[in-house]
Amino acid sequence: MDVSEAGVASPVTEAESGVVDTDVHEMLGSASELKPYLGEQWHSYIDSGWSYPFFFSYGYPTTAGFARADAIPETGPAGSSYDLMRSQLLDRFDVRVAILTSLFFPGDMQVQTAFGNALATAYNDWMSATWLKRDTRFRGSICVNTSDPLAAAEEIDRVGGRDSYVQVILGPSDVGYGDRRFRPIFDAAQRNQLHVALHPSARARTAIGYPEHLAEWRVCGPVQHHQAQLVSLVFGGVFERHPDLRVVLIEGGWTWLPHTLWRMDENFRALRVEVPWLQRQPREYVLENVRFTTQPTESLTARRYMEVLDEIGTDEMLLFSSDYPHFDFDSPARSLPSGLPVETRRRIMFENAASWYQFPVESLSSKERRRASDA
Repeated sequence: MDVSEAGVASPVTEAESGVVDTDVHEMLGSASELKPYLGEQWHSYIDSGWSYPFFFSYGYPTTAGFARADAIPETGPAGSSYDLMRSQLLDRFDVRVAILTSLFFPGDMQVQTAFGNALATAYNDWMSATWLKRDTRFRGSICVNTSDPLAAAEEIDRVGGRDSYVQVILGPSDVGYGDRRFRPIFDAAQRNQLHVALHPSARARTAIGYPEHLAEWRVCGPVQHHQAQLVSLVFGGVFERHPDLRVVLIEGGWTWLPHTLWRMDENFRALRVEVPWLQRQPREYVLENVRFTTQPTESLTARRYMEVLDEIGTDEMLLFSSDYPHFDFDSPARSLPSGLPVETRRRIMFENAASWYQFPVESLSSKERRRASDA
């Protein structure tokens, strides 16, 4: 969907109202906003021109780069204005819960581990003091430095008790998250009864590294990363170790899932001697412990959409996501193909995420929510 189409999208109908959006990107207005939450020894890093997000060499051939042009405020990047987010997304589409997923992954630096740990702590404190207090519809994702799993676990324990946080968010890794080095992160998430979300960033390379063109990267990078991480989580025994852990794969597609499930089960039958700790078929862990967000989804007809869901075996795997405020934003009014069964549409837009995250949002009226956000 292009920016112009997103801007004129008609409001959802009453039957479709009530949205849980599982991928909304809040952004820093500038890196200097973190200084009040950083120790003084790190201020010179910010003052010397350090910036985020980290270097990504592709250019985006749109009028606003990576963002919706109408989501860019007078100062700061798209996603840094609560007022725009509220008018363009929250109120416009009756979003009852918006899970803020940032794009802040200190592990992407792969150097200066102590600075990365400090950045994660600062970002979480900034998030608590700003965005999460602005609107009762917001839920947060805990930022951690995956380059230091022990420090990441300490940060999860420090922040995990704050009611507005629902998950730990992990950026890409060159090592599968099923590797034992990451156990402290999953142990801490489970200890604090938090979900874990995986989200791509510029560090998500394809199987052959960075390709020549952005179009190639968008076809392969996030998808291949999520495929590999899903297989690693399952075969690494993460869900056997933590049977109650819930993982969400964000912005990496989902139509590839049937094929991956088939290959996982087939190779498990042939090579299960390598992974004797698995007590069930791989697909069983995925169906029970993993969910996928809808954006980006290929342009499927309603019939093909339902066929893929049938190949997966359930329509409970998908959680709606808009990816606001990016240029490929999926409007809640237009993201699903027309002709889907009403029950399936309602589950994807609202019920699946409400159940997965155990949100008690059904009783909140729009009027009550907006009154709370005005406070």
